[in-house]
Amino acid sequence: MIRVGELTKRVQVQTKVAVTGARGEQVQQWQVLFPAWARVQPLSAGQKIAAAAEHPTASHKVVIRYRSSLADIHVLSNMRLMLGKRVLSVLGGIDIDEKRQWYEFTVEEGLNNG
Repeated sequence: MIRVGELTKRVQVQTKVAVTGARGEQVQQWQVLFPAWARVQPLSAGQKIAAAAEHPTASHKVVIRYRSSLADIHVLSNMRLMLGKRVLSVLGGIDIDEKRQWYEFTVEEGLNNG
């Protein structure tokens, strides 16, 4: 069970959107969906081995309060989390216990800059 007091890191949940550039061309850029308090945990060696079957490059688990906008799996493929200046690329996500209380991201640090 997760307690609110465990959410000690501030992250920005971002999505990639297409905007029109100065010359009328389509340009991809990152837009903040919402800020959130989060629990950010590096994966242990054992967790990395277990996660490798589905996400071979996973480095962290990030838990935030559930948001209905996260229910669309297609949104996840165009998301990243920012933890200060650190980029956490979203590999997957799950509604913990399917109770719409907590959402856990599996992330990889250092990718998805562009």
